[in-house]
Amino acid sequence: MSSWIALALLAQSPPVAVTNSPPPPIVAVPSNMAPPLYAIPGPAAPPGPPTPPLATIVRQPQARTPLRQLIKAEDYPASALAQREEGRVAFLLDVGPDGRVYGCMIGHSSGSAALDSATCTIMRRRARFTPAIDSQGMPVAARVSSYFEWKLSEPAERG
Repeated sequence: MSSWIALALLAQSPPVAVTNSPPPPIVAVPSNMAPPLYAIPGPAAPPGPPTPPLATIVRQPQARTPLRQLIKAEDYPASALAQREEGRVAFLLDVGPDGRVYGCMIGHSSGSAALDSATCTIMRRRARFTPAIDSQGMPVAARVSSYFEWKLSEPAERG
């Protein structure tokens, strides 16, 4: 009876495909590889020419319009007017090789955030420069420092 069960199991299993293909090749990897070879350095090359010095600025940026003329009475911030704030703002402008202001920093505050902020906003929008020139005659970025005095105008007396 046991042979009948074995035949029944063989009859139910799927057929097995047999091919006569050769086995994959065996690749031998040597276990004691020689260390890699390194080039022996020859005599040192002669030093190259000295590095040229960095170009220096021979002409500073020139404002196309005097900076103090760029701020008008109507530019006085409303919050500063309401608080009757006045003061002198010292600022630094980063001028690009194209003559445009790309950065503004307050060097000394007026004591009013509104006046300080308005100063930089106006300078970035309105100030234009003839760019700085380096020793090779090329326009270069440079920094300009200036100040502006925010002063409230007194009402005119009526006679």
